[in-house]
Amino acid sequence: MKRSITVVYNQTRTRVVWYDGTSDAMVEKAACIQLGLPSTSSILLKDVHGELVPIAACLPPAEYVVVRFGAIPDDNHILHTANHVAHTASCPPSYTSSSTPLITSRGESDDPAAQPPSTSRTKRTGIPTVSTKLKKTSPTALMKLFLETFTVPLASDDIINFVPNHGEFGIDRLYATLVPAIYLPQDTTTFYKLASSSIVLDRQRVIRYYRVGDVYAQLLAVGKGPLLRAYVDPCTHNQALLSKFAAALDASTDWLAARYMEFLRGFTPISRRVDYAH
Repeated sequence: MKRSITVVYNQTRTRVVWYDGTSDAMVEKAACIQLGLPSTSSILLKDVHGELVPIAACLPPAEYVVVRFGAIPDDNHILHTANHVAHTASCPPSYTSSSTPLITSRGESDDPAAQPPSTSRTKRTGIPTVSTKLKKTSPTALMKLFLETFTVPLASDDIINFVPNHGEFGIDRLYATLVPAIYLPQDTTTFYKLASSSIVLDRQRVIRYYRVGDVYAQLLAVGKGPLLRAYVDPCTHNQALLSKFAAALDASTDWLAARYMEFLRGFTPISRRVDYAH
């Protein structure tokens, strides 16, 4: 039987797959190779409940954050924090900005778990690390900046647009893509509690419909339902907010915009009529 888990390291998700009978050591070694870590590393993970667990073949399918790893020269375990990450990233493909609320760029569990246009602020390219500024920014303030930078409230008559509360395009996954892993909420429930305390977060428990390229899909009603907000292009919606969010993370606005566009990958909300007609 095939088994798998998803590990988050350097703000990147990696799926590790193995079969029953594979030893813990081989699973850990395979994970190290896929993550680009020394094959002798010893990995410690944080699960959705915030508990620290070693990587093992018996882990249930879920998403885990790499919290610590250590090389083992001469059988001596030396732990290092997983925040020692690379400060460079390859340039993503270019994209065209849109001034509409909905992003249609290239490219679901809640409540139970490029080169973009140049901007005036380009502090560095690469993944944000734990900076002094981020340490001084409260979790609520950071969440508020995040939500106001990348989403906007829906108009009262808008029954098409939405922000997923779970799945591949879920708002919690976008947050995990942009914010250093050590500052992520312990689980999805904690994420939405934090989000609800930072801004007025209206939601509706309904089924929504979307398209990605030629693929049509439904977002099932899970938890309190999707957000009554729409994803927006931060470069055209509010450059000032994007700059503030970048400053809080000590990251480049170009890097944030590129990761955001890459995350959406053509996510396009559609009406039920369009979905049924397909």
